[in-house]
Amino acid sequence: MQKFLKKTTQKITFLFSKTPPISVTPPELTKDFSLTGIKISYLRQFIDENGGRKALEGKTTTEINDKIIKPTTSKIKDSMCEYLMQTSRSSCVGTATWFISHAWGCEFLKVVDSILDFFENDQPGADVTIWFDLFSNSQHETNLKPFDWWTGTFMNAIESLGNVLMVLMPWDDPIPLKRAWCVFELYACTFTKSRFEVGIPHLEKQKFLNDLKEHPGKYDLMLGSVKSENSQAFKKEDKDAIHDVIRQKIGFGTMDQMLFNVFRSWMIRTFRSHIETLAASGVGEEFLVEWTVSLATLHYNQGDFDAAESHYKSALEISERIGKSQIFILAIMNQLGLTLLSQSKYGEAEPILLSCLYQRKQILGEEHQDTLASINNLAVLYKMQRNFDAAETLYQDCLERTKRTLGVKHPDYLSRIFNLAELQKSRGNYDGAKSVYLENLKIPIIYLGKTHPKTLGFLSNLAEIYRLTGNYDDAEKWNLYCFEERTRILGATHKHTLTSMQNLAVVYDLQGFYEKAELLYVELITILERNFGTDHPEIITVKSNLAELYRKDERYDESESLCVTSLAKSQRILGIDHPVTLTIMNNLGLTYHMRHEYDKAEELYLDCISTRKVVMGENHSDTLTTMTNLASLYREREEYWRAEIIYLDCLDRFKQTLGENHPLTVNCFSGLEKLYLLQNEYAKSEQLRRDFDNPMFDKIDAILNDL
Repeated sequence: MQKFLKKTTQKITFLFSKTPPISVTPPELTKDFSLTGIKISYLRQFIDENGGRKALEGKTTTEINDKIIKPTTSKIKDSMCEYLMQTSRSSCVGTATWFISHAWGCEFLKVVDSILDFFENDQPGADVTIWFDLFSNSQHETNLKPFDWWTGTFMNAIESLGNVLMVLMPWDDPIPLKRAWCVFELYACTFTKSRFEVGIPHLEKQKFLNDLKEHPGKYDLMLGSVKSENSQAFKKEDKDAIHDVIRQKIGFGTMDQMLFNVFRSWMIRTFRSHIETLAASGVGEEFLVEWTVSLATLHYNQGDFDAAESHYKSALEISERIGKSQIFILAIMNQLGLTLLSQSKYGEAEPILLSCLYQRKQILGEEHQDTLASINNLAVLYKMQRNFDAAETLYQDCLERTKRTLGVKHPDYLSRIFNLAELQKSRGNYDGAKSVYLENLKIPIIYLGKTHPKTLGFLSNLAEIYRLTGNYDDAEKWNLYCFEERTRILGATHKHTLTSMQNLAVVYDLQGFYEKAELLYVELITILERNFGTDHPEIITVKSNLAELYRKDERYDESESLCVTSLAKSQRILGIDHPVTLTIMNNLGLTYHMRHEYDKAEELYLDCISTRKVVMGENHSDTLTTMTNLASLYREREEYWRAEIIYLDCLDRFKQTLGENHPLTVNCFSGLEKLYLLQNEYAKSEQLRRDFDNPMFDKIDAILNDL
């Protein structure tokens, strides 16, 4: 167990490593490496001197090397830069300030166009010197240099230059991200904290910007298809060696996370820069506001809700002022409502979502896709506010209309049927929720793929159902999968990644792996406080879970202190009858209970039960759990008749709602049997076992032995 714990702890720690370790190649392996590069003006000369664009059109960089570079430098057996210096053309070369990362299988002219277009915008008029391996490295006898020389060359070159330009094309299926050497160069760029930029041919860049404007989620789809572990190289031994370096130093999951982080940063920066350029060129607000909405959606998809909210509000104000179409304005209102919802700003979100729904019904009709989206979003709000009846009515109505108008294979139908399953989960109907997931999960896997963000959301929800029904092994497996994939694709601080992180911590907690769970809880609190402040509702939940872990680990002072402060904050921010507040109240009662401070514990239990019955219902597992805790307290105080009444009531309700095999049912059974054994009522104990006939007695005996 200790070995397993250590291995998993190291794996989790790697996911949040800010400066992954690497050993740079010793100086003796790179002493013959030169930072000499070519001026970008020479790229145009090179094309003209070799027949012009028409002669080179369609040729890859590899073909240019074989047909032009190697024959030209065959006598000196050195680089093209050295050849230029030896033929009195030193003005074409210099000390490089930029490293060019590219795939040799790309068209040479497109690579050159990407480089020239980038510097024309980044440093207008400057004749920048670049380290372009086609020209800077000798292309003769490259096989004689060891692999360590090449990795050291790239690491030291990038560190010395401090700037990396990656030529990316096509943008939605980029070849460089599939090449092992390019992946390694990007790793070196991140590790050395060099500036990273992307060069794209002009037409490809326009396609990139227009695609993102119309479909902001397309970028995540592109990244979701990229895996550094699948990157290739012309030489299999190079690929294997690079993969070994990545695997040993940081792991592929962390490598993908680093890769996605730098590309997301570049994507947002490029999109924002384009909007600023449009604004400076005098483009009208009517056109500019559409780009602003797309930028807001990009931020929303990245989980940067503050930035998304700001841009949506700005776009809404401009759209209303200049008289954009009401349909366009309603689309912004809908997204703004969802953004507020994602930040738990329910009071601000509700009037916006209600107004949006009302107007869409009037303008578009009750079965238009946008109207159905508004119905679904309002249902989500009511579910989060624990208004389950109102939410279910809206979900059912929306689901039937979606099925009738779009069909069962449409992504919107899938999302809404899973929303209904989540509502059943929230109401404590776990078997019903699990049936919906298992019956429909194959559809998103087939049509969207196993790593699509929506599919990961479905798998994450299914993992939670497994946890709630006591299947901790499957819960751990799928929560870990979602956590690793979301970390790889979305980044370590994305909202969905943090959700998976918390879910995984809860499962480890339930399995008794307290060291692993605590590591995740503490890291999660750090990230949430850094990004959202100390009063964010999610932080209250995580601290409550951490306090409960301390209690189970018999660290009662730490548990009490964290519970008391979390309870006060939850009552102030979320309200006295919020489920999170009631969970903390129950957990604080358990802490007092374990310390034999029975009066304090009883008072908290009774208050919690009374409120949970009203808010969640008498048969909800949370209500029954607190009742079982109270029964246990009465048993320990030897108020056996009180304990028996509560145990019997809870056991019957647990069996009806969760089944006989659920851990909560088994725990209630074991408490009641313990009560009978303490009173020497063996006949009642035997009758209880006959009535409770199931295969769980081995587990029950183990629990009784522990007691």
